[in-house]
Amino acid sequence: LSGSTHLLLKMYHLWEYFSVLFANPHKALKKIKKAGSIKNYQAAVNEILQTEHDLR
Repeated sequence: LSGSTHLLLKMYHLWEYFSVLFANPHKALKKIKKAGSIKNYQAAVNEILQTEHDLR
């Protein structure tokens, strides 16, 4: 397995673990899961980190 799909899946699993730190973990995971490409993934991560200021 290689390529962007494999990488996005690996990153999604990391976000599953770390999402509990955010105020709304389900919303953060949904954005990561729907990314579909590296470019969209980077945009989703930037949006999450800018909007989710309240860490537990």
